[in-house]
Formats: sequence, C-alpha cells, structure tokens
Amino acid sequence: MTADGFWADRNYWAPEIHYYKGSFYAFVSFKSEDRCRGTQILISDSPTGPFRIHSDGPLTPSDWECLDGTLYVDDQGQAYMVFCHEWVQVKDGEIVT
Repeated sequence: MTADGFWADRNYWAPEIHYYKGSFYAFVSFKSEDRCRGTQILISDSPTGPFRIHSDGPLTPSDWECLDGTLYVDDQGQAYMVFCHEWVQVKDGEIVT
C-alpha cells in the first residue's frame, strides 16, 4: 500500500536503511508503468519506521532505469547517493553518483 499520490506502483526493491545526522534514511528503488525505475529517499525517527517521503520523487535521472541507491559520506562529511544505471539500458550496468 502506498501513500496517496505516490508515484510508484511496483518493484519496491532493495531498501537500505542508513543512520545519518540523527535520522534514519531509507534508499528504495521504485517503478511505475509510466516512469523509469528510480531510487527515492524516505526518512524516519526509527529504523523500523514509519517512513515518510523525504525526496521529491526519485533522485536518479528520470530517463534512466536505476536501482540500488546507497549512502556514501566522504572524509569531509559530504553525503552522496551512489546507484546503478541498470544494464537494461547500458549493457553491463554502471555505478554512478
């Protein structure tokens, strides 16, 4: 079951939960019939939820099939999302930020 107006309706895949700056962030891959698979971020005060929408839609490019977003924080504390540009579009797949 999804929140009213949530863009995805299938392929709820590969959730990862990360604790960052006092909150729990879920990086989850979603898809719908009319949109490419993408990774969206959800947030919660607890690792068991409930989670609410954090990002305004997927953070991955809208015309790419993407999955497996994860959090990476560099030595200077800068946060990045690393994800896979799926093989269905780029033969072997690509890891990108």
